[in-house]
Amino acid sequence: MAGEDAPEGFQFVAVQLLQSGSIVYELGTEADAQWLKQDAVLTAFMQQYGGDYSHQPREYPIMVRFLPTQMEIENSAVLRDVEKNNRLRPGEILHARWVKAIARRRENQAVANAAFYLATPEAANKAI
Repeated sequence: MAGEDAPEGFQFVAVQLLQSGSIVYELGTEADAQWLKQDAVLTAFMQQYGGDYSHQPREYPIMVRFLPTQMEIENSAVLRDVEKNNRLRPGEILHARWVKAIARRRENQAVANAAFYLATPEAANKAI
């Protein structure tokens, strides 16, 4: 599993099995995590389990209040503009959703709350 490319001292610090059956890994350093997230390394790692497993990166949600309801937060181009306007790196906003379903809004509602999901805690803190 591309072990020769692993950062020196690479280690798993903790492993947690969730009730959902998901597994959360805690790694020793940020460099360890970045190495494991590489497509080739992650694919090789997941193949060790056999079966049909997938990788879901951790998300850091923030609440954004009073967004204009005409804003198309489901559109990735809109999210890239939000990143640019807020000095975030491209791709740091993973996705966003309205807190209340659009169908449940009042007629002529001008603003609503949304949940934005960011890729890192640093990006979430910067966005706040």
